[in-house]
Amino acid sequence: MLWHDHGNETDTPMIWLDGLDIPLVQMLDGSFAEHREDRGAMPATREAGDSNFRWGRNLRPARVEASSVRANPLFIYPFEEWRESLEVMRRSDDPHPHDAYLMEFVNPVDGGSVMSTISAFARLAPAGFRTQPMRSTDGMVHVVVEGEGTMSIDGKDYDLKPGEIVVSPCWSERIIAAQSDLLLFSFSDKATQEKLSLWREHLS
Repeated sequence: MLWHDHGNETDTPMIWLDGLDIPLVQMLDGSFAEHREDRGAMPATREAGDSNFRWGRNLRPARVEASSVRANPLFIYPFEEWRESLEVMRRSDDPHPHDAYLMEFVNPVDGGSVMSTISAFARLAPAGFRTQPMRSTDGMVHVVVEGEGTMSIDGKDYDLKPGEIVVSPCWSERIIAAQSDLLLFSFSDKATQEKLSLWREHLS
């Protein structure tokens, strides 16, 4: 529900991965789009980094009511920041037996999921660590950012290496084994399921 555009304004290649709730929105018949008359690129109205300065430093504009913010205003979650957050966890905590080190991205307006329908996560599994089996009702897309390992889904092993994308379907048994420090970015429909009182998990 925001004007936006897609593009790469740098001279270096990038990979764009969309995690969308289009099937749900289409099922609810709530999908539409409005395009610029000239079909050109959406012009920037604020300087680069504006959203992070306003919303990403444990600050928010003082006279902005949460009810007036239609979508998450924090457009960028810089890799360097969340990568270091996982390292801080590793330096002070033992890994969770089912999650390793897992953090959830949040909306700075209300502390909820990063989108109203989609949850997103960053995970660090240290070299040699193997998670205990678990199941959950959300289907989850996992993107390998760093490291190598395997993900076992219902007993079948899938190799993990940088750039690989693996999907663990609803209620499938998931085990992650890290050969080297393994960093995953993941997203799922957990936010939607929680709102509908559908989300469940089972930790073996």
